[in-house]
Amino acid sequence: MQDNIVPGNESNPDNSSMTHEQENNSSESSWKGFSDEDSKYVGDKGWKTPDDVLKSYKELEKQASTKISIPKDEDADAWGKLYAKLGKPETADKYDISVNDKDKADIQKLFFETNQTPKQAQALVAGFERLQQEKQKEYDAMIDAENKKQEESVITEWGNDADKNKELVSRGAKILGLEDNDLSAIKMVIGPAKYLKSLKALGEAISEDNIPNSKSKETSEQQTLEEFFKNL
Repeated sequence: MQDNIVPGNESNPDNSSMTHEQENNSSESSWKGFSDEDSKYVGDKGWKTPDDVLKSYKELEKQASTKISIPKDEDADAWGKLYAKLGKPETADKYDISVNDKDKADIQKLFFETNQTPKQAQALVAGFERLQQEKQKEYDAMIDAENKKQEESVITEWGNDADKNKELVSRGAKILGLEDNDLSAIKMVIGPAKYLKSLKALGEAISEDNIPNSKSKETSEQQTLEEFFKNL
C-alpha cells in the first residue's frame, strides 16, 4: 500500500505555502510607492514587511526611554528632575548615614545640596571614616617613633646612671598616686623627655636621704609635688 503523498510541483518542490518569488513580490508590494532612495534604505535595514519596521521602532523607543538627556546649565528644574531620576531623595533627612548625631543634620544637608544619591552618601561616609582611621594610624606611628626617640635620648644622656634614674622615675610616679592612664596622659602632654626628667627630679627630692626627719616628710612631699606640677 502506497503512502498518500502529495508531490510538489516543479516551481514549488518543497510544497511551501509561499515561493521565494511570491515572498519577494509581497515585500515589494509593501513598499509600493516608495522612492528609489527609500526603497534602498528599507533594503539596507533588512525590513521585509511593515511589521519589521514596527518592531524596529519599538526597540528604538525602548532604548530611548532608558537614555538620560543632560540639561542646560541654567535649567535648574531640569537638573532637579534628572537628579531625582538618578536617585536623589526628596529631602535631606532621607539619607541613612552612620555619623554622630551632633553633625548628622549638617552632613545630610551637604549631601542634599551636592545632589548625592543615598548610595553615594553612604560610600562617602565610609570612605571618610576609612581615611580617618588610616590617618590616625599614621599619626600614632609617628608619635610612637618620636616618643621612643626621646626616651632613648634621655637614657643615653644618663649613661651609667640610667638604671638608678629609672628607679627614681618609678619612685616619683608612685608618689604622684596617679593611675597608669593618667601618667600616660601627662607623658603625652609634656613629652617623654620632660616626663622622665621631671619624675626623676621628683624621686630625688623626696628620697629619704634628702628629708631631714620624719616630721618634715609630709610637708616636704607636698612642697615637692607642688613644685613638680608647677614645672609641667
